[in-house]
Amino acid sequence: MSRNSRAWSIYRSSAFTLVELLVVIAIIGVLIGLLLPAVQMAREAARRISCQNNLKQLVLGTINYSESYRRLPIGAKTALTRSQMGWNDGYGWGVAILPFMEQEALFYALREPFLLHANGPQGTPGVFEMTFQQTGKILPDGATHLSVFRCPSSPLGKTVDNPAIPRQHGYATSDYKGCSGTDDDGVFVKAGDEFRRRPLWITTASVRDGLSNTIAIGESAYYKRIEVWPVWVGVILDDESCLFKTEEKATINAKLKPKTLANMSNAVSDDSAFSWHEPGANFASLDGSVHFLSETIDPVVYGRLGSIADGLFADWNSEP
Repeated sequence: MSRNSRAWSIYRSSAFTLVELLVVIAIIGVLIGLLLPAVQMAREAARRISCQNNLKQLVLGTINYSESYRRLPIGAKTALTRSQMGWNDGYGWGVAILPFMEQEALFYALREPFLLHANGPQGTPGVFEMTFQQTGKILPDGATHLSVFRCPSSPLGKTVDNPAIPRQHGYATSDYKGCSGTDDDGVFVKAGDEFRRRPLWITTASVRDGLSNTIAIGESAYYKRIEVWPVWVGVILDDESCLFKTEEKATINAKLKPKTLANMSNAVSDDSAFSWHEPGANFASLDGSVHFLSETIDPVVYGRLGSIADGLFADWNSEP
């Protein structure tokens, strides 16, 4: 055999054939297909932990507020009766706890327009409506994006995208809301509802069902009606913007299938807790702990966890 023939034989034996190359590519594709779900699951697990940490910070801010003022913050500082302007307009619990979240400057920036509203003559509209009437714009500080109010799994934009209602368009969104219970008997209720059903201010001593067995804050990272976007700054047009319920019709994740932004109009209730995690949502209780509840939880148990003093004991492990 000549030298050239021997070299060609060695070259052919060491090179890939087309079939061998396709087999290698197929194997790599299978490996990627096997690894990708694991990577996605690991990323979602990290996002879920980050979400739980956000809830812990928010509920600790609430606890620190109650220790400083000896009462819990109101769900929203709205007018007390339907006959008054501003019954569905007012700062929420998220504003109240800002000083306890290292956001003192933002709190005092928001406090000034609130004092103008509070000291105005009878018939003065709520702080959001008043600002829009006077300036034609939203409160600029209400557009501040705060990462502690945002779940990393949520596809919601940083601000309300609703040009059709300019008095709401541009406010910073939130993936967390306060729990108002089953019949306005929860930790956070807007002032008008509290006035009708219980004392205006409540304390931790009022939570007779137990701080560890009462939902304070939960994920509610969605909107159903176009005007009710979730925002941290308070009640704008309706209390679903910063509060959710634990009543039977307001199931966790609102029976939304498939879970997409475009499909939200098919949700059963805009009062629902809602999460982009599967298959439930994260909630924080008044003892500072955070729990994950399944969307299939017994509605009776869920309702009891949302009430502060119904006398019906339930704990986080009461699911069937």
